Amino acid sequence: MRKATNSGGPEAGSVSAHVAQLDGLRAFAVLCVLIQHGFPDQYVVNRVFPWGDAGVRLFFVLSGFLITRILLDCRGRGEREPSARGISLRHFYIRRALRILPVYFFVLATMALLDAPGVRDSWIWLATFTSNFLFASLGSWPGFINHLWTLAVEEQFYLIWPWVIAFVPRRTLVMVVIATVVSAPVWRAVSVEMGHNAIATSILTISCFDSLGMGALLAIARHASYGSPMLLDSLRRASLFVGVPLFIVAVGLHAEGRFAAVQLVIRDLAMALVFTWVVDRACDGFGGWIGRLLAWRPVRYVGKISYGIYLYHRFLRGFLFILVTEGYLPPPSSYLTRFLRIALGSLIIAMLSWHLFEAPINRLKRKFPYERAAGPESEPI
Repeated sequence: MRKATNSGGPEAGSVSAHVAQLDGLRAFAVLCVLIQHGFPDQYVVNRVFPWGDAGVRLFFVLSGFLITRILLDCRGRGEREPSARGISLRHFYIRRALRILPVYFFVLATMALLDAPGVRDSWIWLATFTSNFLFASLGSWPGFINHLWTLAVEEQFYLIWPWVIAFVPRRTLVMVVIATVVSAPVWRAVSVEMGHNAIATSILTISCFDSLGMGALLAIARHASYGSPMLLDSLRRASLFVGVPLFIVAVGLHAEGRFAAVQLVIRDLAMALVFTWVVDRACDGFGGWIGRLLAWRPVRYVGKISYGIYLYHRFLRGFLFILVTEGYLPPPSSYLTRFLRIALGSLIIAMLSWHLFEAPINRLKRKFPYERAAGPESEPI
């Protein structure tokens, strides 16, 4: 067990390495999603491990951590300068909007023009970031838009979380976040008991509060002003000694295809705990080949454009299927070939999207700066 500290950031001179490793984790997360959607569900790769769920939960833990870290710094500035509190929150929402909305609506508009299945029929749900409610009510995944529920969860989280971090009293903040974490498995257990479908049990925003909340709890524990060595040490112990056994049980049940209801309740919590430990380690800097891999420039680049990869990949998979069905493309010679088509195609499209569209808009965020944080200067996406 590492010695707990509540340092607000890395030692001087090592910030870039820590940011690099967080970007590397994003690359790993999007690779997990690509594996899930690049291979058939019945293929052995997906039978032995829930890749898609793992990738999404890692994204959520990263988002909860980075968003909360930013908001804690904004809160600290507001406590020092009360007149700056409104400015900080306004800049937070503007920066999130600049990063997420332009490319999201560009993709939706393009897919609507191409008549991608599910887009036109679900336009209002997609445009208002409420598609998770639609999918939950249907109990199924319509068309090419299955993956967009995660963005609905993120946006709903953004609506409420800044106000929680900004205004919950300091002495009760940790307990509120812990209650947020606990609410997710409790909800999933109640949902299973009430006979709700598996999608409704898994993708409503409250269902994801353990992943988002664990990331937030890590941000508080590591923060110089709001955290403490005791809290950080307790979080690390829970992540390892509770998270790892739960994770092993959940993955074993997934591989055996048994006790689906138990999986629904415990799997996401297990992943939230384990990935909290992973993010914590990445902030301190993994050593050895893992650290070198996460900080390797090509891996960091994939992490930087992972939002685009995530947005485009499911649509690309659908259109590739249509092109093969209509005879415009030869069928893939193997499942691996299918995966490579989807992964490499998504990477190329995301690269073009980043350099031609997203990055120029992203630079506008310079006009709405946060106060310089002590820790890794990394955005949630």
